[in-house]
Amino acid sequence: MPRSLRYCLIVLALAALAFVAWNGLSPASPIAEEGAAPSVVAHQLAVKSAATLEADDAPGEHVETTSTTRTEVANEAAVASPRERTDIKFAKLTARFVDSLGNSLPGVFVLDAGRKTVSTTSDAAGRIALDVPQFRSESSWSARFEARRKGYATKFLAFALTLDTTTPLGDVVLAPGVDVHGRTVDDTGVGIEATVGKDATRPDMADPVRRLQAEQRCLGSRPTTRSDSNGNFVLEGLPLGELHLWAKGEATHMAWSERLALVEGQDLHDVLVTVPRPRDDELITGSVLLPSGQPAARAFVSCGYVDGQRQGSQGTWAGNDGRFQLLIEPGYSAYELTATDRDERYPSVVLRDVRPGDRNLELRLFEQPPLFIAVHGPLGEPIDRCSMRVHRAAGPNSWVVVKANPKSIGGGLHETVVPNTRFRIQVEAEGFQLHKTDELEPPEPGSTLEIRLERVRHLRGRVFAEGRAAAGAKVSSYKSVGESVLRVNGFRSLHTPIEAAKAIAKEDGTFELPYEGEDSLWIRAELAGFAAAELEPIDPASSGALTLELVRGGVIEGVVILPNGVDAEGTIVGISRCDGFPRTQRAGAGGRFHFENLTPGPWQVMRRETEFDRMSLSTSTSNGPGAPIEWSCEVSDGRTTRFDLDLSRP
Repeated sequence: MPRSLRYCLIVLALAALAFVAWNGLSPASPIAEEGAAPSVVAHQLAVKSAATLEADDAPGEHVETTSTTRTEVANEAAVASPRERTDIKFAKLTARFVDSLGNSLPGVFVLDAGRKTVSTTSDAAGRIALDVPQFRSESSWSARFEARRKGYATKFLAFALTLDTTTPLGDVVLAPGVDVHGRTVDDTGVGIEATVGKDATRPDMADPVRRLQAEQRCLGSRPTTRSDSNGNFVLEGLPLGELHLWAKGEATHMAWSERLALVEGQDLHDVLVTVPRPRDDELITGSVLLPSGQPAARAFVSCGYVDGQRQGSQGTWAGNDGRFQLLIEPGYSAYELTATDRDERYPSVVLRDVRPGDRNLELRLFEQPPLFIAVHGPLGEPIDRCSMRVHRAAGPNSWVVVKANPKSIGGGLHETVVPNTRFRIQVEAEGFQLHKTDELEPPEPGSTLEIRLERVRHLRGRVFAEGRAAAGAKVSSYKSVGESVLRVNGFRSLHTPIEAAKAIAKEDGTFELPYEGEDSLWIRAELAGFAAAELEPIDPASSGALTLELVRGGVIEGVVILPNGVDAEGTIVGISRCDGFPRTQRAGAGGRFHFENLTPGPWQVMRRETEFDRMSLSTSTSNGPGAPIEWSCEVSDGRTTRFDLDLSRP
């Protein structure tokens, strides 16, 4: 599992944290980079190219403000209550829980999925008003909550919170649901511990590709529970209808139950999910040793396999005794093991020609002579100050980043240790373009790799704000997508959402923005209190001095109109100028919305199902020119544009 992704999960404290916890992850796994979407099962890491799907949440959300109810908040700092601490700030969440007929639902337990003690319970009118503490520096963040009530399907809520601001969810509809009681057993009928969840379908177990895709999908689903040592479990708050349960043990493939029919008012009991023990040819065992022969405690071991166009990999962490057990997919033509010590002090060791069912394999790490890397500029000048990243092959079309702490020994010469597998090196130095080597074979001991860096090129210009030099303005470049159609979290965008480069304007507003390549670039300037300014695609190689003018911008405000005059409070409204920086907000009382500091020009206004989160970007691209962009309204500097979002008709 990628270290960066795991750390992000911890920082964001999302619902996925609970999922990671039951897998017992080590804090020292290698960093996955390309060609793999990781999932974790017990002590085993499965790396596949499969999308994770969201759970089947019941439809229908919009909400009213509420009176305050009892609120329990986690004491994360193990000192005073957050409300008694002056260094903790809060955002407020309001909602009203109703059934499908609009009747108020008291007693709905609402909790932060990442911090279980940040919770409250709806009052007699179904309302909540929860103060949510923010213990980190972000003023806005994405939150994931759960709403539970006996007899109703658990509702999973995702929304944005902002400090000192109320987020109204409106009327949140809970659909009927039931609990399922059962037991997970192996193929001999003995109870086993397993993770259990729900699935709408059951894959063809004879098709390994479809089964693996289904496993990936299920591992990201909600709700889940864990059966005890006797296999007993209760899965609460499942929606009505027909479904299957899935279960996966520590060292087993996933298994599915027969189809179950869930009927309102009737909890289901005595459900049996059989999880077969792995066959001999589905396991590989062995140990990882240090160069001294001692066990390599908590070493990471991965197994890559390939057969024509089919490929995949599995990974696991060895125990403190260095021993490991890997659950693999049989039926491939080639398998290889790669082992890396926990602290990455030694190069990874690779064992090829592994066969399914092999037992007691030994992978011994070893000391490796350093590789010398000579780094020079375009005129041959030595470069002693630079940073490096080493990427090693971890299986077919899969790479991981390993530690690279090059030691400069003068004259542009650097000493580092590289893997004894195929590898690539990335070198970065101030004033020079990023350099990426081709894929390289393991070097000869003590050999020298020559790298020549090219000087970085710059776009130059000046930023003004209301006619004055905009000192401190952030200037960024974004690559144009040309004739392709790019969508960012569902919003159309004319350029990539990730900046290619950035710079900060000096006291006189001037800037130097580095660029590489010949791609057309959009240039964007931002400064607090002003609307963003943007220059349409330019050819960086032929561009002269650039000028960007910042203004305060305009306003879009209006109301959301729902069928039958229903109050649209809590409806998510999105606006976009197709620049990769859409905005969303939940409509307030009466369906009112208000956006300010908007760049003058055309804007789209639309309903969205989820709030935009810049920390969680998803993109899709299609080739060829798309349909013309349909704009909703025009924004002028210093003026308010009125636009009502009419959703009363199909």
